[in-house]
Amino acid sequence: MKSIDHLSVYDLVLTTRAPLYIGSGNERKKTEYLFDSNAKTVSMIDTEAFFEYLYKKQLADRYERFVLSGDTRLWQFFKNCGISEKEQDSLSLYKVSAADALDEVHSLKEIHTFMRDSRHRVYIPGSSVKGALRTVILTDMIFREKKGIWPDCHQNKDKRARQMQTLEGEYLNTVSLKPDKYSNTANDPVNSILRGISISDSEPISHKDMILVGKIDVNEKGSPKELPICRECIRPGTELKFRLTLDHSVLPSDFTGESLMQMIRRFDAFYQKTFLARFKPPSDVFDVSYQDALILGGGAGFFSKTLVYPYLGTDAGMRYTETIMTKQFSKHHHEKDISEHGISPHTMKYGRYRGKLYHYGVCGVQIR
Repeated sequence: MKSIDHLSVYDLVLTTRAPLYIGSGNERKKTEYLFDSNAKTVSMIDTEAFFEYLYKKQLADRYERFVLSGDTRLWQFFKNCGISEKEQDSLSLYKVSAADALDEVHSLKEIHTFMRDSRHRVYIPGSSVKGALRTVILTDMIFREKKGIWPDCHQNKDKRARQMQTLEGEYLNTVSLKPDKYSNTANDPVNSILRGISISDSEPISHKDMILVGKIDVNEKGSPKELPICRECIRPGTELKFRLTLDHSVLPSDFTGESLMQMIRRFDAFYQKTFLARFKPPSDVFDVSYQDALILGGGAGFFSKTLVYPYLGTDAGMRYTETIMTKQFSKHHHEKDISEHGISPHTMKYGRYRGKLYHYGVCGVQIR
């Protein structure tokens, strides 16, 4: 840790204990990547360069027929057109290990891609880590003092969101950086103590640390259900480095790297006791430690991103969550979460790597 005037600057290091997915919002259809079944790699096609090549080689009509035929074996199209390996490489943005997600026997899957910069380098936005810490900090505040009124689950979504903003503001928007008669401090993010926490984007992550991982729902009995999509993920065991800066002109003096670690530990204990304990691990699960851990990214789950359970408690939290889930996902039978599953939501998100199932997004954390 380094101190510069009112700033404390820490190294924040995450080590992935499970596959980590931070979505770019983009998807690759089965006809937009090349799967090499021998090397077990996937090459992501540079769409712009590919279509330019097709028109140059007068293959556009042939490609259109290929797509309309329903065939998803892009490698076969390349082979039939006599496109060399050198040309294939020139049409690819990057390669990633297919790991356990794809094979030559089963159908290919849609790929949800990872966050990348303009040079196609993988990175994790600091905002993703700050979002996970925000849940940790708010949970700790709720444990110490319950303020305000929890949003009415029967209100419409927009009104509920405004109620949630007001409630969270009572905990966070306490700095009064903009105190005037026209400003409602609790509803003004300008006054948020989170302004005093800054987290850099991660250092670039090597392509060799990237893998494809399938998406598997596991219910409270430990029964898995595989879904026909996969995600670009950072492999378990990868170290990710960030810079954490605490601004004590905004934060109280006792808000330090160590106090933040204590909040993380309390959240981890609550998460394991209240949520994880209600799920039987699948038979082929990898035993991941949840101590000194942050859970973030896609697949991390509802519990790691909400304040329902800390504020309402387990029983009331389940009832509230069941109602919300039933409204938002009417086809998923969440109205039976409590009566049949004893927890809401009633599934956890896993991915398979080296033959074992991992709960998405679990990362060991150090602040030093």
